[in-house]
Amino acid sequence: MGDLTQLLLAGAQQAGYATDLWTLRRVADLIEKRFGVHYGLTGARRLFLERLDWSWQKPQCRALERKEGEIAR
Repeated sequence: MGDLTQLLLAGAQQAGYATDLWTLRRVADLIEKRFGVHYGLTGARRLFLERLDWSWQKPQCRALERKEGEIAR
């Protein structure tokens, strides 16, 4: 599991995806490409939650026009 953890920690963009967001499909595809083992979405979910002990995180949505300096003030 250590190799998979390192790949996941490196980020989805490092693995060749356009954004740095991991999805079940991306995790399953990564496992198949790198290790030759096919996981469906349910299997990838179980691996992610139970074997790796990772949890799902929802990305924060923020406006592109957001002005951090103004908010802090």
